[in-house]
Amino acid sequence: MNTTVAILVAAAVVAIAVALAFYYRRKRTEQLHNRFGPEYERALTQLGDRQEAESELEGRAKRVKQFHIHAISAEEKRRFADAWRADQAQFVDEPEQAVAEAHGLVS
Repeated sequence: MNTTVAILVAAAVVAIAVALAFYYRRKRTEQLHNRFGPEYERALTQLGDRQEAESELEGRAKRVKQFHIHAISAEEKRRFADAWRADQAQFVDEPEQAVAEAHGLVS
């Protein structure tokens, strides 16, 4: 009887572990899909393998955390938008200078 109980307990533990693995994998997929939206589908199509695509997206998320991204004020947004429009208008007449100024603006 003890052997039967031990086998049942072991089987239950394995079943729970498998269920948890599936749950966490599904949860990971949902989180990445919600976070990246269409980019998730694009990565999946390009790489062809869900695990590889999800690893790629997680790598991107880790790289982005290294940047110092912060919100800017409405005044800064307006100033950047005005500068960008000015660079675009200048592009026809002086493309090299416009590209250099746009690069500086983006940097």
